[in-house]
Amino acid sequence: MRRSVGRAWAASLGVVAASAAVAIPWNVQVPPVPTVIIGGSAAKGWHDRTGESYIDRALAQYAGQAHVGFKLENRAIPGAPVTDGAIKAQFPRWMTTTRGGVVVIAWGLLNDIRLKTPRKAILQQVHREIRLALDTHHRVLVVSPPATLATLTFDRASQAGLWSQIIREATDFHNPNVYVANVMAPMERYIAAHHQSPKLYMDGKWDPNTRGHILAGQFLLKQLDRLWKGGIPAYYPPSTRSAR
Repeated sequence: MRRSVGRAWAASLGVVAASAAVAIPWNVQVPPVPTVIIGGSAAKGWHDRTGESYIDRALAQYAGQAHVGFKLENRAIPGAPVTDGAIKAQFPRWMTTTRGGVVVIAWGLLNDIRLKTPRKAILQQVHREIRLALDTHHRVLVVSPPATLATLTFDRASQAGLWSQIIREATDFHNPNVYVANVMAPMERYIAAHHQSPKLYMDGKWDPNTRGHILAGQFLLKQLDRLWKGGIPAYYPPSTRSAR
């Protein structure tokens, strides 16, 4: 699936934009930035009646308020584990054709828990994805899954443990082009603080419904505001370092 999100603003490019790019690593990019999303059913937007996902929603809202654009390719596959063969086979080509863009890695992990995918295999594959994305000059956004009934109950410990290790895998790159966004924890806190039933936001045990995707998208938008500071971050070459 390919579509453009947001509006590319062409004003203030010339000398002003060039000066801004030198001063800070945030810039306005025209045309829209190619953006690949990988993951499972939540990343694909299952049970969201608009056919979007919490990721698509957050990127669309961010694009509108930051006056930037994303050309989305949502490659997520419902039911896919992290080690899914189809995504693993196609991922190098996607990174080549979208070189210099953004990749969103958003594995839900519940499929891996159900299939008993070895933890080592999960972490190795996430490492490969991040490494290949960086090698093709992508900005990498590693996003947690949204809260689900499984997350809040019988798979809580397993999913939380896997997610914490994926965070460590991402941060161990010590690379300014890698960003981590956690929407699961704030979504859980919101539901608890408002004394709401999780079922308001869920469709069955495994996925959020439309309302859940909207809520998760709002928390992801807040994370993007914090991480990307109102623009799309420039890619830092390996020879540079930034304190972001």
